[in-house]
Amino acid sequence: MAGMDSLYMESVLAKLQEVLPGSRISKIYQPAAAELIFKLWNRGSTWRLLLSCEPGRSRLHLIEGSYPNPPAPPRFCQLLRARLMALTALEQLPGERIVRLSFAGAGGSNYQLHAELTGRSANLILVDEQGRVVDALKRIPAEQGKAAILPGEIYQAPQPLTGQLLDNGILEAPDGLDASALEQWLLAGVRPMSRLIAKDISQQVVSGQSSRQVLADFAERRLSRDTCFAIVSLEDRPQLLPFKLQALVGKDLAVFTSASVGAEAYYGEFMTSSDQHGPAGEMRALLKKTLKKLKRRQERILGDRRALGQADDLREQGELLLAQLHRVRSGEKSITIDNYYLQPPQPITIALDPRLTPQKNAERLFRSYKKIKRSREHIERRLIETEQELLWLEGISLALAEAQGGEEFLAIRNELAEQGLLKGKKANVVQRGAKGVAGVRKTVSPGGFGICWGVNNRANDYVTKNLCQAEDLWFHAHEMPGCHLVLKRGDRGDVPEEDQLFAASLAAGYSRGKNDGIVTVMVTKGRWVAKPKGAKPGLVTVRQFQSLRVAPRRDTGDTGARE
Repeated sequence: MAGMDSLYMESVLAKLQEVLPGSRISKIYQPAAAELIFKLWNRGSTWRLLLSCEPGRSRLHLIEGSYPNPPAPPRFCQLLRARLMALTALEQLPGERIVRLSFAGAGGSNYQLHAELTGRSANLILVDEQGRVVDALKRIPAEQGKAAILPGEIYQAPQPLTGQLLDNGILEAPDGLDASALEQWLLAGVRPMSRLIAKDISQQVVSGQSSRQVLADFAERRLSRDTCFAIVSLEDRPQLLPFKLQALVGKDLAVFTSASVGAEAYYGEFMTSSDQHGPAGEMRALLKKTLKKLKRRQERILGDRRALGQADDLREQGELLLAQLHRVRSGEKSITIDNYYLQPPQPITIALDPRLTPQKNAERLFRSYKKIKRSREHIERRLIETEQELLWLEGISLALAEAQGGEEFLAIRNELAEQGLLKGKKANVVQRGAKGVAGVRKTVSPGGFGICWGVNNRANDYVTKNLCQAEDLWFHAHEMPGCHLVLKRGDRGDVPEEDQLFAASLAAGYSRGKNDGIVTVMVTKGRWVAKPKGAKPGLVTVRQFQSLRVAPRRDTGDTGARE
């Protein structure tokens, strides 16, 4: 995965230049070693600008996700907080991945922050009005003819890239170049340009179109901002684009309302265990918080249900009190009377409200009994709803751990948005790929039976509803989140035990019990599995099943086997 290219950066800057100049800085923080976030206030709105120098992910764009704010600001972050007060302008160096941000400081001072977002050498450098380096995110000593990036040194910008700017006129490619050579000519001779757009243009030229005309058409689309911010799958890899492809054929994974929203989703596909910030980290934190909240609610409901057992006791106490009212005196806090429901009768102490008459105390007990009884149905319904939501969220957590690549990550992100957990995200993703379902894996059993399963809730629904026939075998880890796995019987009749155990072990391997020694797996026919109306993604009911106990298995040959 490469950092943001200069063409996409242009689209991001077009929006930033509309809304950010004149912004007051309310906070600067550094969630990771190579990332800074500026929290800005302008025109009655709060904006958060991310600048990242992380290798392979260098970029800038607005963000919506929650990022951690370390308790103690690192050195460079602390310096920026002390010096910068307002953002006055943003400018991209023509055709380059370098952005110059101008700031006003205290006492009429001015600074420039040079965001050199150039891959592995990416850096953020604060420069004063005299052109001297105040400090940099990465301090770099002088070496091999390159100027030092150190406090007090004169700042020297990187040498401009070679090639003619599109704004200065349209070039015509040399005759006789094949697609690969033409692509290299575009990358070396035209600015701004990205590798994917160069490949798309070269394919148009090789198909017989004039290189000059194709470049002119592209230059016009760029000038008129005929943009389409999308994540497109090409060669099984997600690619971030600001323009529609003309010759290359890819599959749209998502189309976004703005360049920044697309960038945040795209770079959020990096979900390594060490990634605790950004969109993936935001989802993990959200799931952890929501699961904790739901478990607290479940405990409260279970407590209410335990209280239901007191209903009959309250009714009996009310009847005993009525039968022995002559023994109760006004103002008493409790009374010990005979419990005739036990044989032989035994003493029972009943708590009283001293402010009420004996008759009113009995009525109070009956009212409490009726109230608890009426709440039984409500309590049971809330408990079922909470348990179903817990199962769904645990499935989401498992899906995050299993996700491979941008398409599967986006499927999870979209599901959370559709269910209302990622506030404000649903409207940002305005189109998704209609073909196939992200997260469906396939393999073959030892006996040659086709097997498919899902690694997220949407994929599980697809496997169960679209791929599972009445006589196919359906597998799922018992009483834990996991994949819906289907073994396709076709017209082959009975399935040998070896193939059933193989399928069951895969179902165990793609469940929460994947690291356990033995997992119990349900197996049933597809006819006994149903999706309840209104149920959350990935949730089904199973009317009857048998159990198999197996050791979990992971399929090492499932790469490339996607729906």
